Amino acid sequence: MGFERYKNAGKFMVMRSVDYLPRIFCRNSYIVDSSFVGVLKRIDESSFDPKKTVIVETAPGFASSVNGEKLNYTIESVKYSPNRIEIAVKTETPAILVLSDQYYKAFKCRIDGKNTRVFRANGMFRGVAITEGIHKIVFYYDSALQIISLLISIIGFVIIIFIWITDRKKKYEDTRNNTYV
Repeated sequence: MGFERYKNAGKFMVMRSVDYLPRIFCRNSYIVDSSFVGVLKRIDESSFDPKKTVIVETAPGFASSVNGEKLNYTIESVKYSPNRIEIAVKTETPAILVLSDQYYKAFKCRIDGKNTRVFRANGMFRGVAITEGIHKIVFYYDSALQIISLLISIIGFVIIIFIWITDRKKKYEDTRNNTYV
């Protein structure tokens, strides 16, 4: 069922998946399918091997390797924070780097400082096309909604402070007026 015994821990046994995919990986073999339902059907096919091939919504600009030939690549470093992921990768051929985080249109990407398109990989993950060589890839969250929300919060905070100061001033004046009567 895709698991093997990893460790016995008293009454419990720890299992590990032998079919897992790493959080960040590269593939040079791909299938183009822009339909989410089509992607799910392809993933369910017994001939699909996610360890060799990735399904993308648009062609990445290089020819897919035949039968998922072995790709030599190394993930040199990863820096992970909530709104930013920095990855250093080295590959010998053009490839698709897949980040197994959920695809969301507000996440943008820069490769070596240049903006690049982020596309869906395997229907729900983030993918970018990279050329051979060493690259610094930065995924970052960039949403106008986030800036609007921040502005609304600041305006709300200023209004609350204004109301509080006005109320304190009114109470002070009421107290001053009552003491002289």
